[in-house]
Amino acid sequence: MASLIRPATHDDLAALMELFQQLDDLHSRELPQVFREATTSARSVADLQGLLADPAVALMVAELDHLIVGLVHVKEVMLPGSTYFLPARYAQVRDLVVHADHRHLGLGAALMAEAERWAASRGIGEIRLMVWEFAGSALPFYDSLGYSTLNRTMVKQLESK
Repeated sequence: MASLIRPATHDDLAALMELFQQLDDLHSRELPQVFREATTSARSVADLQGLLADPAVALMVAELDHLIVGLVHVKEVMLPGSTYFLPARYAQVRDLVVHADHRHLGLGAALMAEAERWAASRGIGEIRLMVWEFAGSALPFYDSLGYSTLNRTMVKQLESK
């Protein structure tokens, strides 16, 4: 099986929509109190075209035998700083998904490596991502790539009276 990581193009929109739908389905299934049920794609064709046109965004796909089976969406972020925080410039992985039928083949790691190369080529020295705690297999995956926890959001559900 020959794999290729490359920038997404407008010709990839249908495959991108399908992959984002898988990601949205997972989130709404695992955290229905946070995410709306994914009855239709949360991302429109116009949204994806906007990502492809944004110079601060990289949207890359994994092809396996000429079939798009994964994607990574990464964005350059610049924060101005405040009296408390230093200014920051980093790349943020917004989405990573590999089709359920093609996981555990190294495609996720290859997509992440390409996201890191993209960031480094722009002179960005840090890459960040957010991962939901329900994503049991994602946490060890990111750990294996050298990512560590920077901060944590904690939540407690309260009873309504």
